[in-house]
Amino acid sequence: MSTKSSHVLFISYDGLTDPLGQSQVLPYLVGLSKLGYSVSVISAEKKDKFESTKKIINEICQSAHINWLPVFYTKKPPILSTVWDMYKIYKQAIELCNRQPFALVHCRSYLSAIVGLILKKQTSCMMLFDIRGFWADERLDGKTWNIKNPAYNLVYRYFKRKEVALFENSDGIISLTQNAKNEIVSNIAPSVRVENITVIPCCADLDLFNKEKIDSKAQDNFRKELGIQPTDTVLSYLGSVGSWYRLDEMFVFFSRLLLQKPTAKFLIISASDKGYISSVMERQGISKESVVITKAARKDVATVLSLSTYSIFFYDIVYSIKACSPTKQGEIMSLGIPIVCNYGIGDTTEIVNKYHAGFTVANFSTVEYDSVIHQLLNTEFDTKLIQAGAHQEYNLQDGIVAYKKTYDKLLSN
Repeated sequence: MSTKSSHVLFISYDGLTDPLGQSQVLPYLVGLSKLGYSVSVISAEKKDKFESTKKIINEICQSAHINWLPVFYTKKPPILSTVWDMYKIYKQAIELCNRQPFALVHCRSYLSAIVGLILKKQTSCMMLFDIRGFWADERLDGKTWNIKNPAYNLVYRYFKRKEVALFENSDGIISLTQNAKNEIVSNIAPSVRVENITVIPCCADLDLFNKEKIDSKAQDNFRKELGIQPTDTVLSYLGSVGSWYRLDEMFVFFSRLLLQKPTAKFLIISASDKGYISSVMERQGISKESVVITKAARKDVATVLSLSTYSIFFYDIVYSIKACSPTKQGEIMSLGIPIVCNYGIGDTTEIVNKYHAGFTVANFSTVEYDSVIHQLLNTEFDTKLIQAGAHQEYNLQDGIVAYKKTYDKLLSN
């Protein structure tokens, strides 16, 4: 490690008490702390989640010697509330710097990076821009921002200009996908050096999603509870719905599977609104007897997911999807479950093909679905190879080491 200060400030606009913070922020920071870095975290917490989960997060942070400095997320009014939150994060960072200067500010996504760039100029710290995705385009593609509205049009154009400045002024950049890295250096900010961008996908806790650790009795209990027979063909979907997830198309795919496997079940493991899922199911004419909708505690997700024969995820084919790395992919592959997905999601197709981990649909047509279903039902998958692919591409420990190497490189300059 460098002789420079090893104190790192991590800024996240996602709360540590959010599910995302618990799965995609804390595990990395705990790992980096164990590897010798002194870590402080400023995160924007939603009050309800904070009150219910702060004790657990505090205990994790204290045991890992992580200094957690939460601020509260503000929801309304749009735009102005975000500016206010960014000011609170900035103020907290400056107060920290006055007490304990940091050598590096690690910024998760664009809003954090805007604060980070100010801190870099004011404190001379290094700045790592962990982009997560093309944030402004995600809001556009996910219909969060309607650019026909003059205010959102102005905000979108501001962030597209700021995006270039963030890339050009960062000392290091983390991208979730090779596809996004290529887009940055080819089209968004060609002046950025390729070697300044490190690809680290959304890693998975492969110890939790470990096929060898699944309890067969627990599987039987969940089958009984969910009405699934051991001989059933089970197509699963894991995660939230809405936004850019193509739930309608997934139900259409399932309807085509039912033509070949009339007793098949569609197992949807999601904390999202059941009413919305049921309305899509009814719109696509799927019998409720064929669909199982459930949510599972984090500790039980792997066991419920292990009931799957195949697992599916379809996304909108939009520009921002180039930068998407679905966390669920590593979790599914770690259990040796073959995947059905659509073309164009980050590096997903390349990884599925590399490890013969399933099939990719080229378009959302019944002809394409029937072709993929035929291949699925007539392929003997090598579950060991699929699992090996998860360990090669999505191992959390490898991700932590990759972050450490990035930290070491920046702080040795």
